[in-house]
Amino acid sequence: MKNLIKKSQSVFMKYEEKKLSTKVRYPKYLAWLLFFLLLLHPFVLAQSQTSQDKDIGKIKLRAVLTPPYVLGPGDQLTVIDRTLRELFGQVERYDLVVSGDGYISIPLPDGTQENILAAGYTLDELSGEIRTLFSKTLRNPLVFVQISRYRPINVYIGGEV
Repeated sequence: MKNLIKKSQSVFMKYEEKKLSTKVRYPKYLAWLLFFLLLLHPFVLAQSQTSQDKDIGKIKLRAVLTPPYVLGPGDQLTVIDRTLRELFGQVERYDLVVSGDGYISIPLPDGTQENILAAGYTLDELSGEIRTLFSKTLRNPLVFVQISRYRPINVYIGGEV
């Protein structure tokens, strides 16, 4: 009888230990789960915000992406050379017009004149060409090209009324 009571007590104790251990385990698991969720929460928010920023950036880029202006005969350009500004305090400014054949004549720092094809180029491409010409004489030239007046665009309509 005593053995039976001891066995039943041991079975009951094992049952109670199992019951207590499961009660304690679940809160431990929940605590770890909550800990990781709280730890990862800022990263999840950051990813969702960056995806919104990307979408906003795409919208802005769609509005900004227009084809660059291509120079042609009749465009009036202003070429600004700021290379000597720091040394002598002077800024060279050249007002040029793209001729009918598409060329501009630009004075170089060494005193010579150079004809450059400008028609068909964008402002950035023409600035690069002028920089390469100026770099033969100057080191790291600061040359900027701006459009001071756009060429007139004539539209003709033919036909009968």
